[in-house]
Amino acid sequence: MHPVFSQTMLRSMAIFVLLLGAGKVADLPAKAQLPATPDQKAALRAVAKMSEGQRTYFQRNGAFRATVSNIQQDFGITLPASFDYAVRTTTEAAYSYVIPAQGAKLGQLNA
Repeated sequence: MHPVFSQTMLRSMAIFVLLLGAGKVADLPAKAQLPATPDQKAALRAVAKMSEGQRTYFQRNGAFRATVSNIQQDFGITLPASFDYAVRTTTEAAYSYVIPAQGAKLGQLNA
């Protein structure tokens, strides 16, 4: 495995985990932790498949896929609707972002 890609995959998974958890624990005490919901588990599996698909695509084509709908279609991935997905690509990396579609403060903030 290409060393830059393995670092990138680790960063992508770390970003995913941080974003996935941030929306779900916003109203919890500092040390409280809830078990992952079925949707969270499904989103984690989907992003793992996205990362694997990106790695395979990069090895064959020397570039990454940049559009979530293309990645979903090309790699046969079902993305849970309770999350929003985004992908940012560079020449060296593909970053997958996942955030809850409805945050805990939805409709409660004015800005």
